[in-house]
Amino acid sequence: MSGRFKIAERNNPLALHGLFDSRERAERHLREVIPAYVARGYFMDKTLTADDFVVAPCDAQNTPRG
Repeated sequence: MSGRFKIAERNNPLALHGLFDSRERAERHLREVIPAYVARGYFMDKTLTADDFVVAPCDAQNTPRG
């Protein structure tokens, strides 16, 4: 599926943190929201930093249908 992107953990690509319709929205979320969530301790893994997340295209087989 083209035009679908996800935010996942760099060291654990199965740990999905968001699905987005465009790369721009995913990158904005990664730039603005993820650092705030890390700073507030919202993630169970307290060792995560904002640099531990990446934007990647969704695989057709791993993308929810809808």
